[in-house]
Amino acid sequence: MIIIHSLYSLPLLNNRWGLLDQFKKSYYLYYLSFLYAKRLGYEVVLHTDNTGYELLKNIGYDRIELSLNELTQEDSTFWSLGKIRALELEGLHSIHIDGDVFLKSKEIKTVFESNYDVLTQMIESQDSFTKDYVPQINLLNSVSNQLVSDMKHSYNCGVLAFKDPQLFSEYAQLFKELIAIYKSDVKINDFYKNEFRYYEKMLIIEQYSLPVIVNKLKKKSKFIINEHDDLDTVCDHYGFVHALGSSKYTDSFQALVKQRIKEIK
Repeated sequence: MIIIHSLYSLPLLNNRWGLLDQFKKSYYLYYLSFLYAKRLGYEVVLHTDNTGYELLKNIGYDRIELSLNELTQEDSTFWSLGKIRALELEGLHSIHIDGDVFLKSKEIKTVFESNYDVLTQMIESQDSFTKDYVPQINLLNSVSNQLVSDMKHSYNCGVLAFKDPQLFSEYAQLFKELIAIYKSDVKINDFYKNEFRYYEKMLIIEQYSLPVIVNKLKKKSKFIINEHDDLDTVCDHYGFVHALGSSKYTDSFQALVKQRIKEIK
């Protein structure tokens, strides 16, 4: 089994979400994520571009692929493109984890090595779905029928893996078709340029489209954290941590990460 990291440098260098110094501060996050993943006994590979290679080349990956050099400045607001490209190249039975995901216990292998069509981290909270997704879904549905669905939830894709070839193929195709719409539609572009609060288009392209296509194809999803689980109990059991939001770039969090690297490397 292969664990994949991907680093597409342009979104970070363009201060994604208005956060400064993301690129440089990603180094320690990826390093600690790699160290934990490597302890599981799997091959750990990096898919990146030339700039990302210079940042992460000394971490110790089993293999580094410069597969993301094909992505351009025009793609830079679609930061999950690197994740999909890496999964396409590595194939089924590989598992992509974000660079801020830490797998601290070998218990997580029982999930990774189980049966599923698609594995993700969890179903997003209903509050998050209502606030962050619904306005964007309504916008997309006003210009396209690609995601017209009764689906009322999304997936957190901090961990993403496929064992069903049809599902991954159709998901990857839908992902790219949605990006084409987001790039070309004037109404959508005006919304993201002028809307008074910030919306993240990748929530729809990556994290909402997946349950829509799973439901359409009648496939089965597996989650590390199930909908009615106690979050702390499950995360403790699997040693699972996903550092969400901007907190991972703060000095205090970075200091904790650096200290943990010293302890386990």
